[in-house]
Amino acid sequence: MSLKSDKLAKRIQEIQQFLAARIEEDETYSEVSQELSKIAPSLAAGKLKIQIISSKLLSAQALQQFLGTSKVLTNICELQTDPLPSKPEQPELQPSATLTSQVAFTSNNGQRQTHYPLPTNQKVIIGRNPHICQILLPDDH
Repeated sequence: MSLKSDKLAKRIQEIQQFLAARIEEDETYSEVSQELSKIAPSLAAGKLKIQIISSKLLSAQALQQFLGTSKVLTNICELQTDPLPSKPEQPELQPSATLTSQVAFTSNNGQRQTHYPLPTNQKVIIGRNPHICQILLPDDH
C-alpha cells in the first residue's frame, strides 16, 4: 500500500471511531460508517475501484468484461457494475390559487384586503348575487 493510501486508511479508521461514538445520537452516522466500511477494503487492496453504473445492466457487464481483458487495468483497478439508482419520488406540489379583493378607504388612505381561496379543479362564480355566487363581493366594490 502506498504512503497516501496508508494515511487515508488510517484517517478513515479514525472517522469510523468518531462515528461509532455518535451512532446513538443520529442514524445518519451509522449510514456514513457503513459507507466508509465499504471503502476501506479497496484501500487495503491498493487498487482503484472503478464502478460502472448503467440503466442497462447487460451493457455495463459487457463493458466490465471488455475492460477486464486488459491485464494492466486489472492489476491497478477493481471493476464493479451496478444498476443506475432510481430517483426518489418527489412529492407532487398542489397548485393553489387565491383571489384578493382590495378596497381603498378615502378617509385615512388605508386599504382592506380580503383573500378568497380558489379551488384549482372547478369553476367558481364570483359576484354580488347570493343565490348563485360562491364568492360574494361586497357592494362597495
